[in-house]
Amino acid sequence: MQTICALDVGTSSIRGTLYTLNGKELVSESHGYSPNFYKDGRVRQSTEDWDRGIRHVLSACGEYAVSNNAEVLAIAVTSQRASVVPVDRAGKALDEVFMWQDKTTSRQCDLIRKEVSAEDVYRITGLRIDPYFSAPKILWYRDNKPDVYAAAHKFLGVQDYVAFVLTGRFVSDYSQACRTMLLDVSNREWSRRMLDASFVDRDRLPELTSPGTIIGNLSSGLAKETSFPGKTPVILAGGDQQVAALGMGVLEAGSVEANTGTGSFLITPVPEPLFHPESRTLCSIAAIPGQWVVEAGVLTTGILYSWFAGEFGETGRQNEQADILKVNQLVRESPPGAHGVIVLPHFKGSAAPFWNPLAKGTIFNLTLANSKADIARALLESLVLEMGAGLKRMREIIPAELTEICVAGGLTRFELFNQMQADIFETTVRIPPSSEASSRGALISALVSLGVEESYQKAFDSVRDGEDRYIHPNSSRFDIYRKAALLREALYNALNTGDVYAAAEDFSKEASEVKEGGKC
Repeated sequence: MQTICALDVGTSSIRGTLYTLNGKELVSESHGYSPNFYKDGRVRQSTEDWDRGIRHVLSACGEYAVSNNAEVLAIAVTSQRASVVPVDRAGKALDEVFMWQDKTTSRQCDLIRKEVSAEDVYRITGLRIDPYFSAPKILWYRDNKPDVYAAAHKFLGVQDYVAFVLTGRFVSDYSQACRTMLLDVSNREWSRRMLDASFVDRDRLPELTSPGTIIGNLSSGLAKETSFPGKTPVILAGGDQQVAALGMGVLEAGSVEANTGTGSFLITPVPEPLFHPESRTLCSIAAIPGQWVVEAGVLTTGILYSWFAGEFGETGRQNEQADILKVNQLVRESPPGAHGVIVLPHFKGSAAPFWNPLAKGTIFNLTLANSKADIARALLESLVLEMGAGLKRMREIIPAELTEICVAGGLTRFELFNQMQADIFETTVRIPPSSEASSRGALISALVSLGVEESYQKAFDSVRDGEDRYIHPNSSRFDIYRKAALLREALYNALNTGDVYAAAEDFSKEASEVKEGGKC
């Protein structure tokens, strides 16, 4: 029996899944962890989480393969994007991982903006100047930890770091590198102008290659430790969201991925780079060589729902599943529109369509007549309304009609969330049988890279593991959600143009220093 191991390194866990070549899942093992969220806006994590996780999940897959006489053809890697870890020549981390959610690099963004205009940065990289991306994080080290900056041999992303752990090579693929704000997205090469503006030397970045490339073999030491065969090929499948599009069958223009995990990401493939006239969407490189994607992301969706469940659920974080089920029930008890309650889900700033790192989470229009259920409903609606605002901007520039939206991720286990997506997007949504889109996408990438299948469409068709479900929009809810969308945008604009966010940022810093019974 021939198999492929998919390694998916996410924000809250790492998962290893052993598949047959026709997509049957033989074993799937995960190792959970959590970034550290600090009150000053820092979000950091230790590479030791990944080191332990890689060994744990690969051992589970390797031991299964040995016990069942299965041949492992390759390990295909996908991961979260835009985090940064500085390493020495031996690949050892010199500091905590600077996570993608971190919002402490506004000053570095301003420095980059002085060197290259925001419009030029967008046209070169396909990205906004935003703390989300890698370049300001690297510049932060120069300004705040010059010893780490000087000692760093390479500045790596998560997938790059995992690639080194597996093979000993410093290499990144285009679909990951395009999230650094240092890559020329049209020409698929490091941009000299952006490197200079960010004070980054080219030789301190990893080698570039196409997604789907076999970058080497699993190291003999790690192979022995995890029961994998020696010389197992390692494939870089690509960035988790682009790879998820493969797993969901979002392979050509007109189809959209809406994948909800820690955050939510909407992606649609395009044959050439496309840019929004107001820079409201992003342009990235696809996991399929020669393609690009237009993308709109929301930073806090699944993680915000989990936070709310932990704070207001059944057990107060003692039983996460019970807390989620309690909040799901609360959501059901409030009608569409949540009796007027509006939430802005900007609990770590906003990405598409507002792109404001200072934006704050807001619960608005509460009265004494409102209930906890209304707040729960409004919060879940806010996630989809934010996604819908990004989808609106995507529709403004995509030449093909967006006829299908494929939804996946943990929140899609809640059927009401799927119905909300259909109603707010005003489009039928397709739900694939497996919610693990990134792992399945890594499998598809490997099937093509190894020559098992000749195209991504044929590879997707060969690993389908059941029938898709379809949820159709309820047009009677269009009006209430359209009005909610208008009100939430007016609320955001009032807070932003009135400098409320900047004042709130200053107040948060001061308030975080207050100790009970003491002075500032």
